[in-house]
Amino acid sequence: MNRLVVFWPYLLVLFCMWGYGFLAQEVHRFESGWLIGLFSLLFVGYYLLVKQLHDWKVLIAIGAVFRLLFLSHVPELSPDFYRFLWDGHFQLIGGNPFTTVPNTVYHPDLFPLAKQLFDGMGHLHQSYPSNYPPLSQLMYRFTAYWGGDLLAQNIGVLRLLQWTAEIGTLVAGLQLLKHWRLPLKNIGWYFLNPLVILEITGNLHAEVWLCCFIGWGLVALVKKKSLLAGLFFGTAVAAKLIPLLLLPLIVRYLKTQKTLLFAIGFAAIIGLWILPFWSPEMVENYWNTLGLWFYKFEFNASFYYLYRWMGYQLLGYNAIAYWGKVVPIVIFISILSYSFFKPITDQQRLITKMLWVLTFYWLVATTVHPWYLIPLIFIGIFTPYRFWVLWSCTAFWSYAAYAKTDVQENTTLLIIGYLSVLGYLLYEKKAKAFVKN
Repeated sequence: MNRLVVFWPYLLVLFCMWGYGFLAQEVHRFESGWLIGLFSLLFVGYYLLVKQLHDWKVLIAIGAVFRLLFLSHVPELSPDFYRFLWDGHFQLIGGNPFTTVPNTVYHPDLFPLAKQLFDGMGHLHQSYPSNYPPLSQLMYRFTAYWGGDLLAQNIGVLRLLQWTAEIGTLVAGLQLLKHWRLPLKNIGWYFLNPLVILEITGNLHAEVWLCCFIGWGLVALVKKKSLLAGLFFGTAVAAKLIPLLLLPLIVRYLKTQKTLLFAIGFAAIIGLWILPFWSPEMVENYWNTLGLWFYKFEFNASFYYLYRWMGYQLLGYNAIAYWGKVVPIVIFISILSYSFFKPITDQQRLITKMLWVLTFYWLVATTVHPWYLIPLIFIGIFTPYRFWVLWSCTAFWSYAAYAKTDVQENTTLLIIGYLSVLGYLLYEKKAKAFVKN
């Protein structure tokens, strides 16, 4: 019996290895029963491992082993990687992915992988200019250059780039945990998270670069290097636009002179990243494509679906066009008010406010794909809150929408998921307030 107590975590690791291997090789996106069920079991395994194992080095080693199981995996859950690679190869032949719609230039001989990538990316990606920011685009170009004419080789190069960013994220995360005197094992809440493993290593989404440069931006902030922090946060925006939401908090935290240095670094690096792609048409196309996430697309939302339901009751139709105009204004005013209402007197208050800003944004957004939550997971490990752990599980349940040919969301899973997350969030807020008082 004692031996079982000692070895059960390692038996759990073996089970998780089997689970990830099975997901990587055998389970397809439309098999929602297997997909959601096995992911939920892996999530339980992740929770138990991080709770029971206290050596951060062991947790990182286990996470690395899990990732290696995807070494030869062709992404199955999301077709986005086809567009990533299309953008990279299109750049190699002199094209600008921000100013060109794939279906207007497509020809099977455009470049060696053109047909495979065009067919794989699907109608949505075929119909719009790219919305992936400049840093991501340069990574895709690097991938296309070294990946050559073989799809598997392109995937391998991009995966190695992702792992490089994960190493950077780990180093920055450990430095921040050490600086704030938090348990180093907290890094396991990020690195062993099944959503992080499947969406970054499995599906090759670029949120890992976002986490990496946010992490190093925070390291620079806590070391009072404002110019360097601006460079890192600007680079994070060049990977994904989400860090723009955090800028008011940083401005509120920094003093006037430090804010100026931060702004100089931020603006300078953004300009350098944009320069290779710059054109007036790029700005217009990018803005229009970005607007689709507010005015047209809707997926796995929470409060927006309540608004949509009310719109049907009152107006008789889907009012997303109106909501799309309201959401950016509500977000802008709310974040500014939250950022400047009270002084941000210490670093822990700053990081906690960052968590709440990201949480608010994803709760009111019209589209919440699972991988969007990865920055929330990373920021969350530096706070006393853990509702985002549960959210990282329930967000993945949205893949049940692909069980049929047409995308059809599972309302029951959606309601259970968001009520669970909101319930636990309110419980944590109340519990923390009680302890504080």
